[in-house]
Amino acid sequence: MRIRLVTVVWGQEYIDTFIRTGLRSLLGEGNIPDLASAHEVVYTIYTTHRDAETLKQAPAFARLRESADICLSLFDPGEIDTTNYGEHGTFWWRGMDLARRNGEVLFFIIPDLLYASGTLVRWAQRFVEGKRAIFTIGPQVVLETVVPELEKRFPGDERPYDLDRDQLLDLLCRHLHPLHAAMRHDERRRPSHPEYDVRLVPRRGMVIREIVSHPFCVQPSFYSALKHYGPEDHLDTLMFEPCSTVSVEPILKRVHGYYRPWPLDEIRLSNLAGWWDCFTTAACERESRYPFELARQEDEEWRAARARAVAAGGFYRSQVVAAGKLYRLFIALRTHGCFRAANILAAAVYAGRLRRRIGVRRRAIILAPTDEALSGPDGGKVRALLQPGREREFLDLISDHILLGKDEIGCSRRLKRLIGQSPARPADEEELVTARGLPAGPLLDFAQSAGEPIGVGPFTIYPVDKVVWREAAEARAAAKRSRAATSSQRPSEMPMSTSPPDPRTVGGTFVVTRWARKSIFHRMLFYALHIPFVEPFIALLFPFYFKVPIKNRLRPYRIVHRARNAVRLLNGRPSTFGLAACVRSSVVGGPARSALHSLRSARRLAQPHVALAQRVVRLIQRDGLRLALRKIRTRTIGSSSLRDAVTWLTVSPAEHEKLRQIRKYRALKAVEAVLADCETRMGSRPFRSVPLVYLRQLLAQHKIDGTHGSKAVRALLVKLVEQHPNWAEPWLELGFMYEDEGADAEALRCFEHAMRGKRAADLAPSDPHPGVVAAANRGRLLMAMGRQDEALAAFAHAIGQDPGQKVAAAQYACLLRQKGNIDNALVYYGEGMHHQECRWCLPPAPRDAGDMDFQYLAGEAPAELPERSASVPAFAHAQLTAERS
Repeated sequence: MRIRLVTVVWGQEYIDTFIRTGLRSLLGEGNIPDLASAHEVVYTIYTTHRDAETLKQAPAFARLRESADICLSLFDPGEIDTTNYGEHGTFWWRGMDLARRNGEVLFFIIPDLLYASGTLVRWAQRFVEGKRAIFTIGPQVVLETVVPELEKRFPGDERPYDLDRDQLLDLLCRHLHPLHAAMRHDERRRPSHPEYDVRLVPRRGMVIREIVSHPFCVQPSFYSALKHYGPEDHLDTLMFEPCSTVSVEPILKRVHGYYRPWPLDEIRLSNLAGWWDCFTTAACERESRYPFELARQEDEEWRAARARAVAAGGFYRSQVVAAGKLYRLFIALRTHGCFRAANILAAAVYAGRLRRRIGVRRRAIILAPTDEALSGPDGGKVRALLQPGREREFLDLISDHILLGKDEIGCSRRLKRLIGQSPARPADEEELVTARGLPAGPLLDFAQSAGEPIGVGPFTIYPVDKVVWREAAEARAAAKRSRAATSSQRPSEMPMSTSPPDPRTVGGTFVVTRWARKSIFHRMLFYALHIPFVEPFIALLFPFYFKVPIKNRLRPYRIVHRARNAVRLLNGRPSTFGLAACVRSSVVGGPARSALHSLRSARRLAQPHVALAQRVVRLIQRDGLRLALRKIRTRTIGSSSLRDAVTWLTVSPAEHEKLRQIRKYRALKAVEAVLADCETRMGSRPFRSVPLVYLRQLLAQHKIDGTHGSKAVRALLVKLVEQHPNWAEPWLELGFMYEDEGADAEALRCFEHAMRGKRAADLAPSDPHPGVVAAANRGRLLMAMGRQDEALAAFAHAIGQDPGQKVAAAQYACLLRQKGNIDNALVYYGEGMHHQECRWCLPPAPRDAGDMDFQYLAGEAPAELPERSASVPAFAHAQLTAERS
């Protein structure tokens, strides 16, 4: 078997990490040397000229060259943005293209990954057995603590790291990275990119479910579609391997994601839909069903706790996937101009928790009323259902617009239960039912089609001319039956109220009526002509054709209908070979061609401006003029306020450095809180956190451990706000500090000062404004305290200054709905569907936490502080998590 290994690495720090960790583990037993002896292996390393020289001088690299065919593919640093680690994807796609052309299996060798012994050989064996892509997990461990331990255990520069899976698991449990420790479902500091769902089993281990990822190995030539390096078809060829790799990362990696408390509640879980849609693939959706078990001790206690963790993780996964599919439906409705229906769907997601009521596994039909239908009396009735206390009626209305077929009923226990409880049964097994389990026949006759159907994943959207009310539809159906009985006509002979959709325009999507179904004779004739006369020629042109399932191959092609229509149009045109036509073409042909060329050039030049104008018009139609103008200003100048864009606060570099040291200290305290909580919950010596010991020693070395550091930080912040009362950043950090200590009154006061302050130019203009972050945090605190009017004002300030505050927009919409302002609530529910968490940013941290400097904090003596109010639990409203524990 031909295998291509691909590594992308540049920069002195990453080259050093690769040489000290990943490279030495690749030389272990059952990895590259044994893989190269059993298969034809080519190892391609994409790097720069300078880094290639560093690699060649490493003893471990010389030993690697003796084991396999190494190809150094050099690139110039100017080709990519070397400060963006995501640029490695450019070279991964190059390796993917090479492997596809050469018929090779591609292994992504990540430079900072530790591989257990036998990992690569076992993965290759899976391809021999018939698998075509391998997924697994690579939990992170802390670089600053795990590398010294490995180098002490395996002395020398070229000795391989021979670690079996149990030893690697021991390293993971003792050196678990705070980023992945924060991905626990019950962690208050949830990160902004939660690709893992971690469930701890105290004293035994953990269960990890990966929500989004990419394959570690793939055969690109086998698949017809790849997204984010993952397959989109032939999902039965995927293999999910037990964890045998760990990723070595600095302790402060992505600390800004969990710098502030951000627990998982209903609003944040629904807001994850946009994040899931951005990063997921069909393979990720399949992988997220598979729980990865990491057990140090397997006994009855482990098995019982594991079963609970797997069930809870499966429920969380189903909620994220359901929210993501509803988000795709929301985007499709907006794209096709159904803005009001999209906002009502967003309100159902947030106000009615629609993702718990709708679990579409296969396919469904959505009846979407147009904006014209929702702007009339029907729209007023729908908005009346959005009043607090009428959530069940509102969800029943939404459920009546979702139609499900027989295959969906067969795989849903909830639908079977609803149909069993329903007093009315479907007329036959083929009849559609609504998401409430009631017959959908009367509803289909009630509404008229108002546009072409829209396919969105498992959904087919049919725009209709009115809101479907079940009572009115059933009354109309009963009246029709009574008239039919009076006139002695059978109901089955009555004509349909709507014309059937054309199956050629639907293109294989789920169709409402039976008119689109082909007769048996028609299908037999099609198959008899298609298989012997068409398929051999297609197979010659496309070698992978027979890998497509036969049910997809034997289907009428849309291109056939297009070609038939084109021939019909050509036959209707008059002949152009007459004498008069030749004379006309010779006289006016040249000027006409010149004019046509000029028109095409003008159209090409004007096309970007026309597209921009169309986007602006659609933005105004969707969000209204005021919100659209705020978004345009924010995207253009970085702020919706012209005053903030042109006025900056002048602060000395020394004071900037003081604030940076405060943020770095607060980041270390956030890491300490996450690691300490994880260690406490595990409650066993094998799970004692080595990074936690390292972190506390680092703080003690700078004399800012314990209460000394917090007192020094508070004293320094008080001095900064006294010297610069209009500087927003110190007020915000001081408010964060009081909030963490439970002093809500002082936190609200500091947030109010930050809202009115100015920012200093120490962060990028694209980063969120400190006043906006302060306003959003003030609104959440006031919302938890029950002070809704003040919370409304704070959220309005945050969204008015920065429309990108999407979580704040959803919380603002909830308050507007409680106050009865339904129209504005619908607008901001729609804004809250997008995932854009604007958290407070931090300055870049060094790769090694030991290089951090705290001279200002260490030299600051504790100062007398103003008295604080009585402590109350912060974010008491967020104690209800969005899932079952």
